[in-house]
Amino acid sequence: LKELRKEIDAIDCEFVAILARRFKITHKVGVYKAQHNLPSFDKKRESEILEHKKLVATKHNLNPLLVEKIFKLIMAEARKNHRHEKNGNSK
Repeated sequence: LKELRKEIDAIDCEFVAILARRFKITHKVGVYKAQHNLPSFDKKRESEILEHKKLVATKHNLNPLLVEKIFKLIMAEARKNHRHEKNGNSK
């Protein structure tokens, strides 16, 4: 059990590192949107992303609704950061 938990902990650390990489890129997107006066929310794009993530989840035998919830949280945080960028704040 100890070894399995150690493996889970390592995966969790990788997940956080990947999430940090993703937010670095979404920060750049936010800067671009702010510079070009684009809205922080693109409903069509987000819907497409969520549908694709649910398909990928299903292929990996994961609950697609769980994956959808996770990505909705991630995207909401990115939108919040984009709004801050647009207002000249850093978070």
